[in-house]
Amino acid sequence: MTIEASSEMKWFDRQTGFATDASSFSFSQAISPWDSHARQWRAIGSPLRPCVEDICLMAAACPVGSANILLLGVTPEIAGFPWPEGTHLTAVDLHLPMIHHVWPGDSTTRNAVCADWLSLPFADHQFDLVIGDGCLTLLNFPGQYGQLSASIRRVLKPGGVWVMRQFCRPKKAETIEDVGESLWSGGIGSVHALKWRIAMALHEDRCAPGIVLDDIWRAYRSMVSDPDRLTDSFGWPAHEVATLNNYRGSRTCYTFPVIDEIARAMPEFHVQVVGHGAYELADRCPILSLTPLAKS
Repeated sequence: MTIEASSEMKWFDRQTGFATDASSFSFSQAISPWDSHARQWRAIGSPLRPCVEDICLMAAACPVGSANILLLGVTPEIAGFPWPEGTHLTAVDLHLPMIHHVWPGDSTTRNAVCADWLSLPFADHQFDLVIGDGCLTLLNFPGQYGQLSASIRRVLKPGGVWVMRQFCRPKKAETIEDVGESLWSGGIGSVHALKWRIAMALHEDRCAPGIVLDDIWRAYRSMVSDPDRLTDSFGWPAHEVATLNNYRGSRTCYTFPVIDEIARAMPEFHVQVVGHGAYELADRCPILSLTPLAKS
């Protein structure tokens, strides 16, 4: 089975070094959990997806005159932002199902490329701005944090900036018991907030090695024996509750760093917290501005 893809969509092969037509890429080459995640994208909500206040904070942190933008991922809220006239946005995602199902489409002002963030297929100093949402969550700490830092540093122009919203665990971890008590007392507003609170509670007070998605699912099912109760008790849409099943059996790891860990893992950048929104768990989703430090 082949993926339906725009003839303009490209896949960058790290082995050959050539960009090829993505329409020939097979679903068997893709990572299956990402197909499920991509197909259910519309059922994902805040805080997992950025909202208007996040995008406004991110845009305010972007330097004026950023004509050439690199988007890490295919976040439609960022792609669809009304960037100034003359801006061109290039999105990069390693997973074709995400491009196929989530990317809002190529145009004269934007295009998507299937490639690895850690080995970007672009010339040195090509972009004025790098932007993304949750860029570090799927990376191993600290090794891949450093690899991404070096990759971004290489493609940024002098004076360029990297702006992202990042999911960060609280400095003092809560326990799974805390999360359960909060849930059944009505203290959690959505299944998406529940996901992050379970994940960060399991994560504890360290970034490495992260938390396996199947462990999040198992903790959730220990806490919620009958998922229908979440719909019956809190009115959470059943199709949103069902998105937690994407975690079942997945050995993918998430990492939720604190700001100090980001700074230590990426010493090539100065890391500054711009602010955060006012929605549930927004304080765990700060907007960061990263500026390259002068090379010594």
